[in-house]
Amino acid sequence: MGRDIWLSRFHTFVASEQARAAREVIERYGPAHYSDESHCYSIRREDDTGYSMHTRSRIDETWVNDPIPFHGLLSPLGGISQRFCDFTYELALALECSVRPDVLPPLALIIFPSMAEWIRSFQPNSRIARISSGIALGNALERECGWQVMR
Repeated sequence: MGRDIWLSRFHTFVASEQARAAREVIERYGPAHYSDESHCYSIRREDDTGYSMHTRSRIDETWVNDPIPFHGLLSPLGGISQRFCDFTYELALALECSVRPDVLPPLALIIFPSMAEWIRSFQPNSRIARISSGIALGNALERECGWQVMR
């Protein structure tokens, strides 16, 4: 069974400083390579961990002020590590995204309290939990989803 996570932005455009911050997160945990053909960022490290993120939003200077909201499907490679949780949290923070593990019933992990109203507007049955760090994200994935995080 996959351990996929949806990252969804609730604002319609990304400011240049947000795009720059997101790119810095990707570089700090990477560098990840982007494929225009598959619309995917991916990295696999020597220890066989990493991630792939499928998104039509190329996170660079061409993406700033794009009217299409950011959505990405993030998948850990080699299991869910604390490093993956830290990366996911930092990217969600930079882009102001919700973190939505692909589970039933739906779960939304939010960084900013204002995200709760947005989540309830399109997915009223979602459970909502607030996270404040990569460690809190890992704890929530274990507690709320039953997923094991390698620490």
